[in-house]
Amino acid sequence: MRHIRRIALVTAPIATAAIVLAGCGSAEDSTAGATPTVQVSESGITVEGQDGSISVSEGGDLPEGWPSAVALPEGGTVTNALSLDQQGKKGWTVTATYQDSVDAVTNAFSTSLTGAGFTQETAFTQGDQSLLAFSGQGYTVAVTIGADGGSTAVALTVAEV
Repeated sequence: MRHIRRIALVTAPIATAAIVLAGCGSAEDSTAGATPTVQVSESGITVEGQDGSISVSEGGDLPEGWPSAVALPEGGTVTNALSLDQQGKKGWTVTATYQDSVDAVTNAFSTSLTGAGFTQETAFTQGDQSLLAFSGQGYTVAVTIGADGGSTAVALTVAEV
């Protein structure tokens, strides 16, 4: 079960970003036969197309261009990072793990983001999972938090508005 949750936390943001890349823009904006450029390195993969790009990396660092207004609470380890640039709008997703409880991590994100000037729009907790949504500073922020074995897994998505 732990492995399935981790896969879901990692692949859901990637799938969402892929759908956004594929679905944005109109047929009139598309160039028939345009082929995206794919760059693969030890740190990750980047796909660049006519209307934008997506980069995915594993472990360690926040994605390039991550907004400084959105700080991760201390104690987390970034496990995956994704950045998206679609027709000039940027978005980022990171997954991270914490050794603290779901409640402690939920409180840490709520305190950190409201302290940075974000307005908390949604806070929902059921069992060992929480969902938080914020807006402000020119961004929307969604935080999904859940128990993952002996740790707490987080998926944090930030989008320009």
